[in-house]
Amino acid sequence: MRKIAITGGIASGKNLVADLLKEHGCRIIDTDTLAHDLYRTNNALKYELVQEFGSEIFDSNGILNRTKLADLVFSNPVRLKRLNDIVHPCIRSAVLRQCDVWEQEGFNGCVAVMAPLLIEAGMADDFDLVLLVVADEKTRVQRCLQRGGLTEREIYARIQSQLSDELRLPYADRVIDNSGSVMNTRQQVDKIFQHIMH
Repeated sequence: MRKIAITGGIASGKNLVADLLKEHGCRIIDTDTLAHDLYRTNNALKYELVQEFGSEIFDSNGILNRTKLADLVFSNPVRLKRLNDIVHPCIRSAVLRQCDVWEQEGFNGCVAVMAPLLIEAGMADDFDLVLLVVADEKTRVQRCLQRGGLTEREIYARIQSQLSDELRLPYADRVIDNSGSVMNTRQQVDKIFQHIMH
C-alpha cells in the first residue's frame, strides 16, 4: 500500500487533487471528515474539548458547534495550538487505523489522505509521498467567498492561522500548482501518479 498525503492551505485545491487521484483508483481519507466524526463519537475527545473550551461549543444534542469553536481559536494562536494538540493525535490514530483495516482486507493500491494540517500534526513521516497543493492567495480567497460560509475577514484569519506554503515546502515531495485550470491540475496529478506507480 502506498500512502499519499495531500496538504495545502485553505481553498488551495486539495479536494480537486483527491478527486483526480480517486479517478486513478486511490482510496481517499479526508481528515476534516474524520475530525467531525470524532467530535461526534469520541467521548474522551469531547470531554477534553469541553474542559478546555467550555460546554457551549456543543449543543444540547452533543453536536459540536464548529462556528463557536472557530470563533474561539482562529483569532487566538494559543487556543488554536491547544485545539490541535488535543485533536491531532486522535486524527492520526484514526488515519493509521483505517489504513491498517484496508491493508488487512488485502488492498494494496494507493491511499490518499487530505490533511491540511499534516505538518502541524506531525504526520508527514507517516506517508510515502507528500503532495503540496498551492494556489495564489487571491485565488484562494475568491474560492472561499464563492463557496460561502465565511466572510473575507474570517478567510484571512484562517490563512494567517495556517503555515505558509514556504514553510510547508521542505516537507513536500511534489508541488501541484492549482492556480490555473482543472485540466492543468489534472495533467500534473496524472504525471505524478504515473511516476509513483512505476
